Amino acid sequence: MPAPPRHMQLEKDRSASLQMCQPSHSLKTGFTFAKCTRSCPSVAELRSKQPATRVALWSVDSGPDPSRCLPPTEPQGFDSNALCHTSNPTAGAGRGCSAPTWPDPKGSRGASGGRAQTMAPPDGGSVARSMPSSLSRPRERKPRPLAPCPAGERRAASAETSPRTRLPPTMAPLGEETPLIGNRSCSLSSMESGTLQVYLYHPANTPRSDPDLGGVLTFTYGEYLAEELCVAAAKACGILPVCHSLFALATEDLKCWFPPNHLFTVDNSSCQVVVYRIRFFFPNWFGPGKSYRFGLLNDRASAVLDCPTINYLFAQSRSAFISGRMEGALNLQMQEECLSLAVLDMLRMVKERKWSLEEIFSSVSYKSCIPETLRHQIQQQSFLTRKRIRRKFHKSLRKISGCQTDDCALKLKYLIDLEKLERTWVEESFPVRAPSSCERGQEGQRIIHVSGENGIFWSHSGDESRQPFCDFPEIADISIKQASRDSNPVENRIVTVTKTDNRILEVEFLTLREALSFVSLIDGYYRLTADAHHYFCKAVAPPRLLENMENQCHGPIRSEFAVKKLAVNDEGVYLLRRSPQDFDSYLLTVCIKTCFGRDYKGCLIQRDKDGSFSLSGVARHFCSLQELLCTYQNCTLHADGVALRLGTCCPPRPKGKARV
Repeated sequence: MPAPPRHMQLEKDRSASLQMCQPSHSLKTGFTFAKCTRSCPSVAELRSKQPATRVALWSVDSGPDPSRCLPPTEPQGFDSNALCHTSNPTAGAGRGCSAPTWPDPKGSRGASGGRAQTMAPPDGGSVARSMPSSLSRPRERKPRPLAPCPAGERRAASAETSPRTRLPPTMAPLGEETPLIGNRSCSLSSMESGTLQVYLYHPANTPRSDPDLGGVLTFTYGEYLAEELCVAAAKACGILPVCHSLFALATEDLKCWFPPNHLFTVDNSSCQVVVYRIRFFFPNWFGPGKSYRFGLLNDRASAVLDCPTINYLFAQSRSAFISGRMEGALNLQMQEECLSLAVLDMLRMVKERKWSLEEIFSSVSYKSCIPETLRHQIQQQSFLTRKRIRRKFHKSLRKISGCQTDDCALKLKYLIDLEKLERTWVEESFPVRAPSSCERGQEGQRIIHVSGENGIFWSHSGDESRQPFCDFPEIADISIKQASRDSNPVENRIVTVTKTDNRILEVEFLTLREALSFVSLIDGYYRLTADAHHYFCKAVAPPRLLENMENQCHGPIRSEFAVKKLAVNDEGVYLLRRSPQDFDSYLLTVCIKTCFGRDYKGCLIQRDKDGSFSLSGVARHFCSLQELLCTYQNCTLHADGVALRLGTCCPPRPKGKARV
């Protein structure tokens, strides 16, 4: 019998190859059957008769899209599970697929020409890949440059505004697939001159925003106080004035902090980037416990944080956890804890986005929820090990997905477990030197540790044992002075912390910025734990605190505190306080007498954009609070049909308990 024509033999081989690619129902990856994701082999591939090439044409990994799930350090189009490099990750089934290979950095074909080659992947592993001579080499894909703020057109259009004009916030997506703050390969800024950018971890949700997206506020041409920028960031993130004192601005590398009275000057030649972060931490602050916010209702303590602040703390802590800023070796127990946190994180995404488990599995990889170090360790494992880890992860997520809880409770559980995993992230350390050793030419390296739980500790450089110095209420004074060498002033600054028993801690910082960062930290903790209306040195005094002291104004205390303070006063005594809900409003509580006894009435004072003050419902405006109060002390006000007459003011008391 004569042999069949050549084209019929090729069609027969092609049909046999297609049968080999049919998925088997006994092969599972995770919880979905494997399916063919590549096109049929070409005639040239059938001629090569290389079984390894045919097996690589379809992936046994039915996981998420590689272009969306891989860490930022890997090139687009490389699937670490399927070990296949594609020139277009989103290509359909009819476009074909090249055999797995690595592009030659020099662009040459190598010594083997078009034959099978073995190249090392960029992560340091060793994986053999064959490439038929009939297939062309895939072109090398250059990584796309990071663009953290794609809304540059809007910024350019608003750059014509006059100096000191505050622009509306411009949001830039910093989502889970974007490199995290402090872990990017390039600067966070868009390199636009004449801008000051304030990066946010969790802005207030809008109908069009994703709950996992960050944002950025852009300011141009003018002078801005750090506290003003914090207020603008708090408004954008939904942070209330009650929790405003927990936040501060950090440098782009998160190594230094700005005091609240730091003045930023933005001109044509400058481009500055700062990060809005929670700086002040306390132990067990997720509910009533060792740390609590002082309350009056039935002597009951309330939680330190509210929901918007918890959301921001979660986003900030998650960013630090995933970017690898947490210290400590990743032993087996810590690896399991990290994977447990990733399960909580993905369950939180399911609750917030209202997705099904299949949707979250196909859109988000569990590797995007673990630290970068652990991510690289898993990448270096074999395919079967990675598949087993992924299957166990999916099984754990399915097991706890039926629990009836909300996303806020999941965030609290995440924060509690993260605090148990790594406690050093709630403290700051400062490398310093002893001034006496500097004068003698000795090193005298020391480390100052500051935390809300333990106060101030110090240790010698390289020594893990710590010596306690004092807690924050024990501090009596802090001073900063310029250091000198041979009677000549130098850049170094000497900080002296004096206790109530006259013991001192004197250390020397290399720069003024580091010294101010340290003093502002101690100053802030003292106001949160001892006296809400006190500052140690004017070099770090918050401008809003100075304004409150000038106007005898209380902080953002609630109405029950105001009534408690006025309970023993006579008619006409009033209390001025900042609104606990609005940064631009004040509340005036006045003590009055009625036929039923003592009562209290309140008035709202609003601060307009031009800086003027006015009573709500009154058209007259005043240049300052003092002018407004002095004017209405000489006349009678009416609130709800009751006549009010302002008498004397009830000022804040030193070391008085308040909701700070």
